[in-house]
Amino acid sequence: MVVSAHIAHLSASTAYGGGEEHLRVLLAGLAQRGWRVTLVCPPASPLRPALATSGIIFRNWGPFGAADRSAPWELLSWSRRERIDLFHSHNPLEDLSAAAVRLAGEPPRAVTTIHDRVVMDGQGRRRRDMHARLYRQVLRRGFDAILAVSEATRRDVLTFAGLAPHRVRAIVNGTDFARLDAAPERLAARRALGLPAEAFVFSMGARVETLEHRKKGVTEFLAASLKILAALPQACACVVGLGRRAREEALGILAGRPEAARVLLEPFRSDFPVVLAACDVFVLPSLYEGLSRGLIEAMGMGRPVVATAVDGTVEALPAAAGLLVPPADSGALAGAVLTLAKDPMRCARMGEAGRVHARSRYGASHMTDQIEKIYRELLA
Repeated sequence: MVVSAHIAHLSASTAYGGGEEHLRVLLAGLAQRGWRVTLVCPPASPLRPALATSGIIFRNWGPFGAADRSAPWELLSWSRRERIDLFHSHNPLEDLSAAAVRLAGEPPRAVTTIHDRVVMDGQGRRRRDMHARLYRQVLRRGFDAILAVSEATRRDVLTFAGLAPHRVRAIVNGTDFARLDAAPERLAARRALGLPAEAFVFSMGARVETLEHRKKGVTEFLAASLKILAALPQACACVVGLGRRAREEALGILAGRPEAARVLLEPFRSDFPVVLAACDVFVLPSLYEGLSRGLIEAMGMGRPVVATAVDGTVEALPAAAGLLVPPADSGALAGAVLTLAKDPMRCARMGEAGRVHARSRYGASHMTDQIEKIYRELLA
């Protein structure tokens, strides 16, 4: 079926993370269903090669600095020429541009997806500066529909923007489980990462440029890792997604500790399912979290999870599939991982419970169905 409406998705990012994987899954699904979709993104966007064979149209946009005021006006001029019917944005910079175009009367409709708690700083506190006040007005006035990736995120948006409950709808992330099923088996994955075949491996993944931004809890993971590795001589820890500065900071934390030799510090990997295939337990130590794609993928691959009891994580992780601990508590994090390390049968049960749960609730088609329904409502 070919849909006559022209949908433009905005992505200002030049790095690949959970939000970009969300977009890849959604846009590929929309294109398969006959929607005319343009991805408006920088020339260096990692989504271009990821969607190269999907039938998506690409339009150059950016990259823009945080204070660049040309982005909305460039978008407005283009949307009028191309007769765009609906814009869908995915982060505050994109939201500002989409809302400005919407309020100018072009296009007729605008949608945003909120992927995390709104305007938080690197220490997990709500910002109260001019940008936060501006963004509150953008959410109040600039969109016909606001989507949130979890009920926790929905509540956060409602509280921040003071919106009526019907203005924000929760649509959970969809996951490409076929991509996970293509991952190598455990021993091959460990060989690819240089991990010992018989080790107990616990891993986390987060795209982090500096550990000063504490959202993903890398510092707490490293502190917990030293405790776990001291107690389990056969264990190894793995952190994936560190930029150069973050890696140097992590090495500083580990310096002088004999356990450091069993901590693998990896940059971002596009083949994250390989990391999940290699591990025994997945760890999610975030200070706050809308809905972690790594968590869903770990459950989808049958890995038990130790996570902090925050936001969307609490609603996504059933008790049968993992253990929850307080945020910013490396001792509790270490204790939970050690508990699972000593009970392989419990790990197996948790892994299977998580696999069933994730694959029944977080499929790509379910997400695409719901977003497609919203598009049709707005364009009717």
